[in-house]
Formats: sequence, structure tokens, C-alpha cells
Amino acid sequence: MSRDEIIQTLGRLAIRRQAEVDQFTFEVYADDLVREGVDAEDLVAVCWELGRKPRAEYQPAFPAVGDLLQGCAEIRRNKTQRMWEERRATAMMVTDGKPMTPENAKKWLERIKYAAHHGLPALKARDEREADKAKS
Repeated sequence: MSRDEIIQTLGRLAIRRQAEVDQFTFEVYADDLVREGVDAEDLVAVCWELGRKPRAEYQPAFPAVGDLLQGCAEIRRNKTQRMWEERRATAMMVTDGKPMTPENAKKWLERIKYAAHHGLPALKARDEREADKAKS
């Protein structure tokens, strides 16, 4: 996210919070946020959330840089957590819910290749056919 985009995002936040913020303050905030490497999508989300919430009594209209950084860090943690949960769920589907062991590593790799080529629904259908054969 460029410095100018950050300033625009902060300007929208100031409007939503009905805060009177001068250009120099926006520039200082933008410099700090760029220096911290804040993700554009995270900053927009934090500013949107802060802009929607009513202010508490005696709370400043415009948040401190630390509050924005903390909000961005929280969003990043939540995104990372969701990503790992999705990956784990996918891995559990591919490994048929069994933990990875050296014994089933070969089968696991074969299942990943099959799922990548044919899709997870096809993998499930194949598993059902194999289960039916095993019952017979």
C-alpha cells in the first residue's frame, strides 16, 4: 500500500469518526504504518471497523497509531488462523481423518495426487467404491 493510499484510508476513517485531523498528522501516521509494513487489506478492514463503531465516552475521535497497528495485527492473526484451519481440514479430508504416519505416507501422497487431478468429490466417490468392494 502506498503512502498516498494510506492517507486516503485514514482520511475516510477521520470522516467516519467525525475527527478533525490535519494533513501533517495523516503524513506522520502514514510514515509509521509504512515503516511497520502494514498490509493494505488489513488497514482498510481496521479503519472500516473503527469507523462503524460508536465512540466511547471521552475516547478520542481519531485512534492512535498503536490502536491501528494492534487492529491490523489481530486481523493478520485471525487470517493466519483461518488459513491453517482450512489447510488442516483439507489435509484431514485427504488423509481420511487419520494422522500422518510413515506407514500411510505413500497412500496419503497418492490421495493428494488423485484429489489434485480429479477433485475432492471424485476422491470421496472412489473411497466409497473401494469401501463397497471391501464389504463384498
